[in-house]
Amino acid sequence: GKDYDALVCYHEKDAPVALGVLVATLENKYRIKCNKLELSHLNRN
Repeated sequence: GKDYDALVCYHEKDAPVALGVLVATLENKYRIKCNKLELSHLNRN
């Protein structure tokens, strides 16, 4: 089986919306299990 249904990648500036709205809605309303990945630490080109 799989551990997650979706991967949500986001920048730290978008964390309140990505985690507080998007992930919360997917997990609570639609029962989609999300893995979260903050991309802020990656090279900024």
